[in-house]
Amino acid sequence: FAQTAARNVVCRHFAQGGHCRFAERCRFLHSTAAPPRPLRRGAQDGSAGGLSVPQHKRARRDNPRRQHAFRRRWIPGELAEGTEESRFKVLNLNLLADSLVTFEHYPGTPKRFLSWQYRSGGLMKHILSSNADLLCLQEVDHAHFESFYSPQLEAAGYRGQFKCRTGDKRDGCAVFVRGASFSVSDWVQVECFVAGHPVLDRDNVALGAVCTHKATGRTLLVATTHLLFNPKRGDVKIAQLNFLTETLQRVRADHGHCPVILTGDFNSTPVSAVYEVMTRGQLDASHVDRREVSGQGEVIRQMSR
Repeated sequence: FAQTAARNVVCRHFAQGGHCRFAERCRFLHSTAAPPRPLRRGAQDGSAGGLSVPQHKRARRDNPRRQHAFRRRWIPGELAEGTEESRFKVLNLNLLADSLVTFEHYPGTPKRFLSWQYRSGGLMKHILSSNADLLCLQEVDHAHFESFYSPQLEAAGYRGQFKCRTGDKRDGCAVFVRGASFSVSDWVQVECFVAGHPVLDRDNVALGAVCTHKATGRTLLVATTHLLFNPKRGDVKIAQLNFLTETLQRVRADHGHCPVILTGDFNSTPVSAVYEVMTRGQLDASHVDRREVSGQGEVIRQMSR
């Protein structure tokens, strides 16, 4: 390939003196005429006076998986029954805390893509493009909530609150509500750390908002959380989830047993015991390995192959 590519360039020795000591063995073009123009985009071969695209580059360009590698694939769902005015949109998003965006965690990523200056604009564009009425966010840096997210989203018509993780952590959860769609009557903050508890000893939190939908007058409770990451401690995730749902049930009862929307980063897979607890409300743990409760282990093993 190197030799083929080189022949598209005029030999400087031949161009200057009309002579090259390598003669036919020279890898460059022996002509005073301009070299052929590169193939225009969309052309399939060199018949129009251009050069054909090398086969390996053409395959890479035409590969649909490569073209769409960074596009989110949405899974369409059926719309709930109701009128157009009764519908609303919820966005759940983990923003990736800036304190965790390090070159050590992402060694193959150019450092400029890891900078907050680069990421902030893209994050806000993504959030606003969703046109959601309720924003449920995880891994929000405390400093960025005050200096960036809150001012930007308030200017776009949202009202929000932040709950930082306990201990010495610098990130947490945030919920924003679009003022044109909902009014907020109460905020709910949940800390999953319980002093002296053998399992609930981590700094994870949750944040909720009791909202009234202005178009219908109905009240609902929307909440978001970020459960423990540790793939081997699914028992902690289930304990945190149970603690959170019990708290939300009490809040729900205080507001006429209103519907609940629970979002978050649960650090679990859809085929895990954690997911079973969430969807069925119960779990037969007699044959469940504690290290596989969240289902993350298999995902990590597949990624490392």
